Amino acid sequence: MSTTFDVYPSTDLIPSFAQLLTVATNHLTAFLRSYDITTPVTLDVAMRHKADETNRDLPFDLNAPAWWPNDHYAWFFVQGVPGGTDAYARIMNDLHRECLVEEVAGEKGSGLGDLPKRSLQIGRYWAFRRSAGQLAITNVAYVILAASLAELTNGFVHSSDLAWDYRLLPAQPAEFLKWYFRPELATDANCKDWSQRCINGIAEELQSAQKFGRA
Repeated sequence: MSTTFDVYPSTDLIPSFAQLLTVATNHLTAFLRSYDITTPVTLDVAMRHKADETNRDLPFDLNAPAWWPNDHYAWFFVQGVPGGTDAYARIMNDLHRECLVEEVAGEKGSGLGDLPKRSLQIGRYWAFRRSAGQLAITNVAYVILAASLAELTNGFVHSSDLAWDYRLLPAQPAEFLKWYFRPELATDANCKDWSQRCINGIAEELQSAQKFGRA
């Protein structure tokens, strides 16, 4: 089963790929160090065409705005580690607008202020997807990427497919980064157990990649 986190901006500013990678790498490094995982990590990105089953990387500019055509996807990954997350840049359609209004209406979105309204006016969003079978480090990295992009665009993150405890979403990035994937702060038993097992495996994953020259 795949899970997705969506990023809704409240500003027209679109940061560059390089800016996103820098901020997200810093957040990921800080998260790992909080669990005494000190192996260096660097996030990277490739651009690919949806119709190309060979997953061939396409040329693009890291300093360009992190927005891409609908028939492409961005592949974010931790350097030297297998797997990654596919990300999509999307324009809201009427159905998505209606769903967004319903999802953040009332008490669930009360802490967001006017962010949902401003996001609807912007009319675009990003989606970061984690497919089944990814390594534990990717389970953390894909959401930190989403939160970092929300931070850079003064937006918020949301997911409605059980990517994390639905009761805590939507959320602004600063708040989100405080409790996402932290078993000691999880309010859901399944999230607590899953995140703890993943954290226990991350150090071994990174050490293995380093040992075999992939990191």
